[in-house]
Amino acid sequence: HTNDAGFRGITRSGEIWGSRRNIQGNLLLDNIAYGYFTSLPTINTGADLQEIAMSNSGITGFVPTNAPLDPRYATLVRVPQQVAVDRSRAITVWIDIGLLAPNHLWLHRPLTAPAYYEIVLPKVFRLGLKPDVTISLDRSVAVVSDEDRKLFSYVVVGNADTHEGLESTFNEQTTIMVGHVEKIAPDGDIISRWQELKNSHRFREMTIEYAQLGDDDE
Repeated sequence: HTNDAGFRGITRSGEIWGSRRNIQGNLLLDNIAYGYFTSLPTINTGADLQEIAMSNSGITGFVPTNAPLDPRYATLVRVPQQVAVDRSRAITVWIDIGLLAPNHLWLHRPLTAPAYYEIVLPKVFRLGLKPDVTISLDRSVAVVSDEDRKLFSYVVVGNADTHEGLESTFNEQTTIMVGHVEKIAPDGDIISRWQELKNSHRFREMTIEYAQLGDDDE
């Protein structure tokens, strides 16, 4: 979703530029770029904007897991200030799911219910690229060469009962909790791999590159 100028530029050039901004939109990434997409068919309201980490006020809020549902207890996160009309033009793009970065997670531990994970911004999809790479569109299909792709094999896991944990999945840097991504062979499946590796310590065997974030660009 873009504005009139962005729509003309993308449709005429057949390209989408990678963004160096992190998912919160306020810090610059030094070692990766992303093409940002969403499954929302239209963006018409302030609620739609919040689904893609934007808002009319430039602020979004989340209440910790075990806090009362009251704005006084909310964690406030700064996001790009936009209005829905700035995202009034839609372009349909088909993307190979193998190119998409996994979404960050919140870990909820309710006092009276089992713990569970929540996918953060489930309607935001990020196509990982090396810095300064563009995405080519071939009849609405996103095309990125193998040498231009880039994906990190971890996600941030924020403790959703703390303000720091709720913020960490947006700024992507203030957490000690991460989840490493286990790769599965093309002929394998998730359950079989989980059974094969159950009760084993995998982190020490993994070499992980983390996102390097620069200063606020504003």
